Amino acid sequence: MQTDHALSARRADRVLGLSRSARHYRPRPCNDGPVIDAIQKHLAVDPRHGFSLLFGQTLKPGGFGKTRSWRVYCALRLNLPRRGKRRLPERIREPDRSWLAVASYNLGFGHLEDARILTQSQGADPDKWEEVRGRLPLLSDKAWFSRVQRGFAPGQTAVTYVENVRRYYEILMWLDSHETLTSREFAPPRIEPIG
Repeated sequence: MQTDHALSARRADRVLGLSRSARHYRPRPCNDGPVIDAIQKHLAVDPRHGFSLLFGQTLKPGGFGKTRSWRVYCALRLNLPRRGKRRLPERIREPDRSWLAVASYNLGFGHLEDARILTQSQGADPDKWEEVRGRLPLLSDKAWFSRVQRGFAPGQTAVTYVENVRRYYEILMWLDSHETLTSREFAPPRIEPIG
């Protein structure tokens, strides 16, 4: 444009809508080989590590930036989806399924599984809340929690929590069954003034 129209460099840049430095820009060749090698070496040892562990343990100490590392990580299609939720088996029927889920919420799925394993090892049904309920407090007893995979857990706390939720649920169900009553029927009797 400068030679065809006899324009200065500044004016040609302005006409094209470029900054003055854009004319001098020379892109550096991008060599991602060392980053790819570092990622592959790390994942050969720990294949389930995600980006944060990979970056913190290997890439950052290796002097690679986070943006570049993430770009290469995604280009290698390593951004794996998260592991799915652990769930209770489908064979467990209501209402036991709900009470086991509430206990799992309070205590953690792994500790509930430990209690279910204890229940099964003692010959009881691990899919029934009443059976598991009796074994949950054992997770705080050293003689028992040393035998399970995940160790100590405050099992009695989970039992108390589930019982409180059950009591509240029963109150709500009772109120729902008596919804036809008017507020007058619930009101205290009216006392007439004397005199």
